Amino acid sequence: MASVILVSGAPGAHATGQGNQAHLIYATNSGRWWLFYLSSTQTLATAYSADFVTWTAGGTLTLAHVHSSEGQNLSVCYANIGSTDVVHVAVSYESTNGSSGHIRATISGTTITFAAEFQCGTALGSGGVDGVAVMRDAGGFIYHGTGFISSINTDFGETTFATADTSGASWTHGTETDTHITTVGGAVNSHALLSLGSGAALGLGDNSTVNNILWSKWNGSTWSPTSSNNVLASNVTGNYNQWGTCRLSDTDVHFVYQSSTNTFTHRRFNGTSWGNGNTIPTLTFKSQAGVAMISDGTSVWMFCIASAAGNAIQYIKWSAGVWDAAWSTLESTSQTRNNVSVCPQIQNGKISVIWTEGSSPFNIVGEQLNIGGAVTPPFIGMIQSSDMLAGMMSGGVSG
Repeated sequence: MASVILVSGAPGAHATGQGNQAHLIYATNSGRWWLFYLSSTQTLATAYSADFVTWTAGGTLTLAHVHSSEGQNLSVCYANIGSTDVVHVAVSYESTNGSSGHIRATISGTTITFAAEFQCGTALGSGGVDGVAVMRDAGGFIYHGTGFISSINTDFGETTFATADTSGASWTHGTETDTHITTVGGAVNSHALLSLGSGAALGLGDNSTVNNILWSKWNGSTWSPTSSNNVLASNVTGNYNQWGTCRLSDTDVHFVYQSSTNTFTHRRFNGTSWGNGNTIPTLTFKSQAGVAMISDGTSVWMFCIASAAGNAIQYIKWSAGVWDAAWSTLESTSQTRNNVSVCPQIQNGKISVIWTEGSSPFNIVGEQLNIGGAVTPPFIGMIQSSDMLAGMMSGGVSG
């Protein structure tokens, strides 16, 4: 299909988030795609579509604070709980309040109903928080990621909540517990969360200089230290929006980093340690424009934006230990494109890809890649955040 405009005039930078942040979900029971984005100065806005072609403005929510107009300060995740479409939304307040908010919502048809927003973690004051992540794992846990910043240092940490989200009707998050894992100098601008099965998770985040990525594993009660846990075997030169990751299985997580030489490093996690992946053909990519990855349960698909005039959306597939011999083009019309990301669900054999076009205010544009079949893998995935990953709450999960 050709690309379509989902929303015209989205404000601020990074309107579609970083490469593996989710702003787009598919509500299974309602039979509609839903897009979440930041609007005005204090508004969470939505749009929905039954066919991915015609988009209609949906419900909005006035947030607790001004949101700084950065789309990378927003992440969402979806679950089908008892035939109810449930969405969890994480938003951060980078420069106005220094806190992170969490909102649960339910969808029925074309109506979205937001529960009251609550604050995650401690408000840190002006400039304290930049970016969030939210993810559901195979055991029903919800992970909410945000930042702990003290002076010029950022703590790589997690916040846990006690109560499971097992009823479609409502959810109470329970008692909050902060877990600080390690501290790095400077700001951490990117993180990711992935499921490793029931009660287990993998957290990743840059080391503030973005020359390597730290990782930590949750075993159901504690997070492993990250001080010496580097994903890459050696340091590289990159940017916080030049890496991506996705889960193929509990013992096979894929990670790709774009280097400054327009080459890619592929690494794989077996549940315990990282090893070398496979060779990826070179691509002259657009810096800081995102690495969006998704698995269909058998293969891994990766999307990037080319730096050449036109900023084509390019993609490549990994399967059975081999990447395609060459990159393919999803969208080649000439536009100024940035911040590619994907819907974490593959619906009716189609991967839904979104990005921004133009300059602020941006158009949010999308296109679907038909990969065949009718696969709809579980929403067990990962969400990448910008600036600090922190947290986890227990909850129900969809299959």
